[in-house]
Amino acid sequence: MIYGPRILYKTELKEDLRFLIEQRGLKQSDLSDIAPQGLISNILAGQRFISKGLANKLAQRVFR
Repeated sequence: MIYGPRILYKTELKEDLRFLIEQRGLKQSDLSDIAPQGLISNILAGQRFISKGLANKLAQRVFR
């Protein structure tokens, strides 16, 4: 599968995360080894921010 370029800095981080999850065929529950599903849900709903530590863990998981 080929992914086109995506400009991440012009969108909200929650939308970027949602895009990456969908493009890689992941589910929120697939990220439960990184963060509780409730936290992931809150981030995608815009109720919580992504911390630097969580961002690093997500990057390692989503971009592998």
